[in-house]
Amino acid sequence: MGIPAYTLERFSMEKDHVKKLRIDFHGEVDPGSRHVVGGLSGLSYFFEVDVKSIMIRPTVGNFTKVWGKVNEQDEISFHLYTRLGADKPVHDLHAGIFYDAFLAYLFANGHYYNILRDQWGAGTTNFRQYTELMNEHLTTEQRVFKTWSGKKALQNGFNKVEAVSKTGLGVSQYEFLFYR
Repeated sequence: MGIPAYTLERFSMEKDHVKKLRIDFHGEVDPGSRHVVGGLSGLSYFFEVDVKSIMIRPTVGNFTKVWGKVNEQDEISFHLYTRLGADKPVHDLHAGIFYDAFLAYLFANGHYYNILRDQWGAGTTNFRQYTELMNEHLTTEQRVFKTWSGKKALQNGFNKVEAVSKTGLGVSQYEFLFYR
């Protein structure tokens, strides 16, 4: 199915009715295109789109980015890394705002997906949160829904989860499927 060409006015990142990314132009954004958009902080960002994904990243680095994608199995996945360094956040890129905006964009354009795939590598917030809950008497599902991504999934109607990788101590990555 994929993501069709769309206008940037329909994809906006805002919080409390304040737009976080300034849209400097109007009109169609074609698959495969790359544009520079401005954030409220004055930083510039690459806005890239192809037939199945949207990515926004600062022009100052390749690793920091917010990215949403629909894969070949019609599963939604995200890469949400919003820090330039260990403790320096990128002020215009808010993972939660992007997460909600991407899902809202898909829904507004008639695309309703029922599966979200999430991978948490060592060093990520979700990995740390999930691992810290290992000593509590919780099910895998209860631990997952106490993480940042688990809470966001619940807020967006994904209320079932399945582990598709090992979830014990000593692994370097967890992978889950969330279902509506």
